Amino acid sequence: MALWRDEIIEAVTKMARTGHSELAVLEELWFHPYCTLTRELECLTVFDAHNVESRLRREIAPTAAGLIDRFRTKRLTHQVVALERDLVSRVDQTWCCSETDARQLGGDAGRPHSVRVIPNTVDTDYYGPVRDGSIAPASDAGGRGPVIVFVGAFSYGPNEMAARVLVHEILPALERERRDVSLLLVGRDPAPWMLEEARKRRGVRVTGAVPDVRPYLAEASVIAVPLTHGGGTRLKILEAFAALRPVVSTPKGAEGLGAIDGVHLHLRAIDEFPETVLKLLSDPVAAAGLTRRALDLVEQNYSWPVAAGRIRSAVAELVQRSV
Repeated sequence: MALWRDEIIEAVTKMARTGHSELAVLEELWFHPYCTLTRELECLTVFDAHNVESRLRREIAPTAAGLIDRFRTKRLTHQVVALERDLVSRVDQTWCCSETDARQLGGDAGRPHSVRVIPNTVDTDYYGPVRDGSIAPASDAGGRGPVIVFVGAFSYGPNEMAARVLVHEILPALERERRDVSLLLVGRDPAPWMLEEARKRRGVRVTGAVPDVRPYLAEASVIAVPLTHGGGTRLKILEAFAALRPVVSTPKGAEGLGAIDGVHLHLRAIDEFPETVLKLLSDPVAAAGLTRRALDLVEQNYSWPVAAGRIRSAVAELVQRSV
């Protein structure tokens, strides 16, 4: 870790000395220590906040088990809150994924004027082969019934929690109505309990890391996003929209997106997921209407050209203010 930090410091210093250091972008809160260096080098500095980490820590804290874990979690939460507030107060500009995140970060640090919304976006063309059927599903769908898919890195606590809900609550309820339904968990760092469930149960599959998510989206009948914690905006939902796959999500899972319940996706409480998924499976015409409108939403608001335009505008404003 020390070597990694030294390498970053060396790279940033080298850029500064060669005249290519007008702007530094610190990706995520954990690059806070390098803010001091970028300020010393007189770089305009941006904090690119993919999450509001302080909110995530506050949400997760009550789930800690045991007195010692709760104490540690509470202490870490206080540290993260202070770190985040300090970084937003020191940089020239903060980029957030949503208006919700922007209001919290700007308000907490007393600098709402320095926060800009740069939405998470996807390359919609990349998912074209899923939309037109030219990319094959990851496995032979001929012998399978409906496939419910969840995509995420499972080292991220909220994603693992969502996987638990899918495996232990939502899938059993679906299986009582349709014995041929299955669950596919796609993403790196699956927890040992997930691998054990996949070994024991025919209806659960776990991929681990995959080089290309598109074949797994091609296999999906419905994308389920039963998230109850977290911040930012969900690339998994934007990917599903771009791939023309219907989505059922909790309100928390779709937080920060301009997606409307019943128009682009279905927003439901956890205990309503099974019934809603079954209705989508039984009404392909209604599901197709959702997906067409969702694709339009992504193309208009969450595509790469949209993000590029927002970034150009934010940087131009930053540079103009520094002149």
